[in-house]
Amino acid sequence: MVLKGKFSSYQEFFDLIKLVTQMKMSINLCLVHGKKGKRLFLSFKEGALVAVECDCKEALLLDFNFKNGKIPPEDFIKAMVFIFLIDFEDVSFETVTREKEEMFQIRDFETIFLDVIREVDEITDFPEDGNPDITCSEFSLLSPEEVQFLGNLLSGYSLYQSIFSMGQFRKFLNAYNKLRKRTILR
Repeated sequence: MVLKGKFSSYQEFFDLIKLVTQMKMSINLCLVHGKKGKRLFLSFKEGALVAVECDCKEALLLDFNFKNGKIPPEDFIKAMVFIFLIDFEDVSFETVTREKEEMFQIRDFETIFLDVIREVDEITDFPEDGNPDITCSEFSLLSPEEVQFLGNLLSGYSLYQSIFSMGQFRKFLNAYNKLRKRTILR
């Protein structure tokens, strides 16, 4: 089966996911973000999500940490989809023959997808990607997320790579906001 088209809303994207999962389809989808050029690959086998890949720099550290067993599959999937949904506009999709190695068996991808959409809608102050300046050399950090987040920045990773690094983007976004509030970051 060949599918090809464009999305103008999250709802249309969700409708396609619902069709694939409820019809228990085995299909490989490639979604292309027209504005940013990001591509998201979703592989389904009998309706279960078996692989996810996003070929953008924001997912680099996240992918590395997942492949090294540091992130649970559900957190990895949520972060990958969230990365793709940032600035959602002009998204096209098509089926592809490119097979992906099975990474997991997620039967309830619809629920995960709805959770991500809810989070995208709730987070109204998501920062622009870039490399923030660290403004002081001596400071105390209060949470493990702040330590890891700042360590990623000091290692040269971008803001988005650092926020998405462990799949817990809400916690890392909170760490970023706390560091900015304490003027450790600009």
